[in-house]
Amino acid sequence: MLIGKRVKECRKAKNYTQEQLADLLGTKSQSIHKYEKGIVTNIPSDRLEQLAAYLDCSPAYLLGWTDDIKHSCSNVTPDLVIIKDNEVLAVIEKKYGAEVSNHTRNYVKLDKDDRIRADERVEALLDNEKYIQDEQQNAKAT
Repeated sequence: MLIGKRVKECRKAKNYTQEQLADLLGTKSQSIHKYEKGIVTNIPSDRLEQLAAYLDCSPAYLLGWTDDIKHSCSNVTPDLVIIKDNEVLAVIEKKYGAEVSNHTRNYVKLDKDDRIRADERVEALLDNEKYIQDEQQNAKAT
């Protein structure tokens, strides 16, 4: 039951609803509910890693192996870490917010032709005077 308590505790600390966390993980809110209530306790390791990434804690913390929320194994080196799609989206969300992460998630669902159209539309929007001025000011600041 400790894992469920910690998932819920970390989810609330990140101000995620069960639905929001489920969307990030590409699952249903019922799965999050079952994790938190202890109905499902044998969470697959890849899902556990995703949960930990979105909840900004370690899998070891969620499993109750440590009380150190940021615990990591010293034998894991960066070249051993495989970044999965949802982990990339978690990084994007952390830096730019959920809206940008959701846009990215939707963009990668598009086929090649629709991505080209989306890119063209974004470029057209960026040609707007207010974005050109912002870009010029940012260039002066650096």
